[in-house]
Amino acid sequence: MPLSQSKKNAWVAFLVSNLVLQRKIDDALRRAGVAPLEMYDLLLSLEEAPDHRLRMRELGETVLLTPSGITRLVDRAEKLGYVKREGCPNDRRSLFTVLQPEGIKARKEAWKVYEQLIDEHFASKLSDDEAEKISSSLSRLADDKALIGFQA
Repeated sequence: MPLSQSKKNAWVAFLVSNLVLQRKIDDALRRAGVAPLEMYDLLLSLEEAPDHRLRMRELGETVLLTPSGITRLVDRAEKLGYVKREGCPNDRRSLFTVLQPEGIKARKEAWKVYEQLIDEHFASKLSDDEAEKISSSLSRLADDKALIGFQA
Protein backbone atom coordinates (compact mmCIF):
# COMPACT_ATOMS: atom_id res chain seq x y z
CA MET A 1 0.00 0.00 0.00
CA PRO A 2 1.52 3.36 -0.99
CA LEU A 3 2.29 5.89 1.71
CA SER A 4 -0.02 8.86 2.04
CA GLN A 5 1.49 12.29 1.47
CA SER A 6 0.91 13.23 5.11
CA LYS A 7 2.88 10.16 6.26
CA LYS A 8 5.71 10.92 3.83
CA ASN A 9 5.76 14.51 5.11
CA ALA A 10 5.82 13.28 8.73
CA TRP A 11 8.74 10.96 7.96
CA VAL A 12 10.79 13.68 6.27
CA ALA A 13 10.00 16.19 9.04
CA PHE A 14 11.03 13.63 11.67
CA LEU A 15 14.35 12.84 9.97
CA VAL A 16 15.27 16.42 9.17
CA SER A 17 14.27 17.88 12.54
CA ASN A 18 16.13 15.12 14.39
CA LEU A 19 19.30 15.71 12.40
CA VAL A 20 19.12 19.51 12.60
CA LEU A 21 18.37 19.58 16.33
CA GLN A 22 21.08 17.06 17.18
CA ARG A 23 23.65 19.04 15.21
CA LYS A 24 22.64 22.35 16.79
CA ILE A 25 22.66 20.93 20.30
CA ASP A 26 25.88 18.95 19.88
CA ASP A 27 27.67 21.97 18.40
CA ALA A 28 26.47 24.18 21.27
CA LEU A 29 27.56 21.62 23.88
CA ARG A 30 31.01 21.42 22.31
CA ARG A 31 31.29 25.23 22.18
CA ALA A 32 30.33 25.34 25.87
CA GLY A 33 33.16 22.92 26.62
CA VAL A 34 30.94 20.24 28.15
CA ALA A 35 30.32 16.61 27.23
CA PRO A 36 28.82 16.26 23.73
CA LEU A 37 25.54 14.38 23.20
CA GLU A 38 27.05 10.95 22.64
CA MET A 39 29.16 11.21 25.81
CA TYR A 40 26.21 12.64 27.75
CA ASP A 41 24.08 9.63 26.79
CA LEU A 42 26.81 7.24 27.92
CA LEU A 43 27.21 8.99 31.28
CA LEU A 44 23.47 9.20 31.88
CA SER A 45 23.00 5.50 31.08
CA LEU A 46 25.67 4.58 33.60
CA GLU A 47 24.38 7.01 36.22
CA GLU A 48 20.93 5.42 36.04
CA ALA A 49 22.22 1.83 36.04
CA PRO A 50 22.41 -0.26 39.23
CA ASP A 51 25.74 0.46 40.96
CA HIS A 52 26.56 2.86 38.08
CA ARG A 53 27.83 -0.05 35.97
CA LEU A 54 26.84 -1.87 32.79
CA ARG A 55 28.42 -4.54 30.63
CA MET A 56 29.73 -3.15 27.36
CA ARG A 57 27.01 -4.97 25.39
CA GLU A 58 24.27 -3.51 27.61
CA LEU A 59 25.80 -0.07 27.34
CA GLY A 60 25.89 -0.29 23.55
CA GLU A 61 22.20 -1.20 23.49
CA THR A 62 21.30 1.63 25.85
CA VAL A 63 23.36 4.28 24.04
CA LEU A 64 22.31 2.86 20.65
CA LEU A 65 25.82 2.37 19.26
CA THR A 66 27.52 -0.48 17.45
CA PRO A 67 30.03 -2.56 19.44
CA SER A 68 32.96 -0.72 17.83
CA GLY A 69 31.26 2.64 18.39
CA ILE A 70 30.67 1.97 22.07
CA THR A 71 34.26 0.76 22.48
CA ARG A 72 35.62 4.00 21.01
CA LEU A 73 33.28 6.11 23.15
CA VAL A 74 34.22 4.24 26.34
CA ASP A 75 37.91 4.61 25.40
CA ARG A 76 37.44 8.39 25.22
CA ALA A 77 35.44 8.47 28.46
CA GLU A 78 38.10 6.41 30.21
CA LYS A 79 40.89 8.75 29.07
CA LEU A 80 38.90 11.65 30.52
CA GLY A 81 38.51 9.82 33.84
CA TYR A 82 34.72 9.57 33.48
CA VAL A 83 34.59 5.77 33.57
CA LYS A 84 36.77 2.77 34.26
CA ARG A 85 36.56 -0.78 33.02
CA GLU A 86 36.35 -3.66 35.46
CA GLY A 87 36.31 -7.38 34.88
CA CYS A 88 33.09 -9.26 35.45
CA PRO A 89 33.57 -11.82 38.23
CA ASN A 90 30.97 -14.21 36.75
CA ASP A 91 32.19 -13.99 33.15
CA ARG A 92 35.86 -13.39 32.40
CA ARG A 93 35.00 -12.50 28.79
CA SER A 94 32.87 -9.55 29.85
CA LEU A 95 33.85 -6.13 31.07
CA PHE A 96 31.84 -3.68 33.10
CA THR A 97 32.02 0.02 32.39
CA VAL A 98 31.79 1.78 35.75
CA LEU A 99 30.92 5.46 36.14
CA GLN A 100 33.42 7.49 38.17
CA PRO A 101 32.74 10.64 40.23
CA GLU A 102 34.33 12.74 37.47
CA GLY A 103 31.81 11.29 35.00
CA ILE A 104 28.89 12.23 37.24
CA LYS A 105 30.27 15.76 37.51
CA ALA A 106 30.72 16.00 33.72
CA ARG A 107 27.16 14.78 33.08
CA LYS A 108 25.70 17.31 35.52
CA GLU A 109 27.71 20.16 33.98
CA ALA A 110 26.57 19.16 30.50
CA TRP A 111 22.93 18.96 31.64
CA LYS A 112 22.98 22.62 32.71
CA VAL A 113 23.69 23.55 29.09
CA TYR A 114 21.73 20.71 27.47
CA GLU A 115 18.51 21.51 29.32
CA GLN A 116 18.63 25.14 28.14
CA LEU A 117 19.27 23.99 24.57
CA ILE A 118 16.36 21.53 24.65
CA ASP A 119 14.12 24.36 25.78
CA GLU A 120 15.47 26.85 23.25
CA HIS A 121 15.41 24.60 20.19
CA PHE A 122 12.53 22.24 20.98
CA ALA A 123 10.34 22.64 24.06
CA SER A 124 9.68 26.37 23.71
CA LYS A 125 8.28 25.77 20.23
CA LEU A 126 5.63 23.27 21.43
CA SER A 127 2.56 23.45 23.62
CA ASP A 128 2.26 20.80 26.34
CA ASP A 129 -0.46 19.13 24.26
CA GLU A 130 1.77 19.02 21.15
CA ALA A 131 4.65 17.64 23.20
CA GLU A 132 2.41 14.89 24.63
CA LYS A 133 1.22 13.92 21.14
CA ILE A 134 4.77 13.78 19.79
CA SER A 135 5.94 11.75 22.78
CA SER A 136 3.05 9.32 22.51
CA SER A 137 3.45 8.88 18.75
CA LEU A 138 7.21 8.40 18.75
CA SER A 139 7.16 6.10 21.79
CA ARG A 140 5.03 3.65 19.80
CA LEU A 141 7.73 3.51 17.13
CA ALA A 142 10.76 2.91 19.35
CA ASP A 143 11.98 -0.40 20.64
CA ASP A 144 11.21 -0.63 24.35
CA LYS A 145 14.91 -1.23 25.14
CA ALA A 146 15.81 1.99 23.37
CA LEU A 147 13.61 3.99 25.72
CA ILE A 148 15.14 2.63 28.93
CA GLY A 149 16.71 5.54 30.75
CA PHE A 150 15.04 8.11 28.52
CA GLN A 151 11.61 8.29 30.13
CA ALA A 152 11.22 11.25 32.45
